[in-house]
Amino acid sequence: MKKNDRADMIVGSAFSLLGLGIFFYARSNYDMGELTNMGSGFFPAILGITMALLGLIVTISSIGIQAPKREFNTRTTFFVTLSIIAFALLIERLGALPAIFSLVLIASLAEKRFSWPKKFLLAAVLFCIAYLIFKVMLSMNFSLIHGVL
Repeated sequence: MKKNDRADMIVGSAFSLLGLGIFFYARSNYDMGELTNMGSGFFPAILGITMALLGLIVTISSIGIQAPKREFNTRTTFFVTLSIIAFALLIERLGALPAIFSLVLIASLAEKRFSWPKKFLLAAVLFCIAYLIFKVMLSMNFSLIHGVL
């Protein structure tokens, strides 16, 4: 008898259930509109369906697969969580530039193989992408450096 990857099966099922819950919540609480004139519930409903389908794919792909040995990486979890908290605390107080740099630099501490110049280059590129998308294309009003730009 083939073994199943229980972790992927549980996570895939949970993802599907969450996606279906989002879909039904959006359908019942928001106006769906039409494809040419979308309502406020259309996008969350599509995201819910997409989540449910992805969860179903993960669940089905876990059937008949021997589960690989998994280890919980506390270092990665710690630094990624810390970077998100730092970003949330810094974005309004110091602006986007320091918040994005802190996000990238703290999260990159989880991986030892990258050099500091590569980490700063990645932070600079991500800042430029965020600037182009949010400030230039979407014309969002946010400060790059609080009180300066």
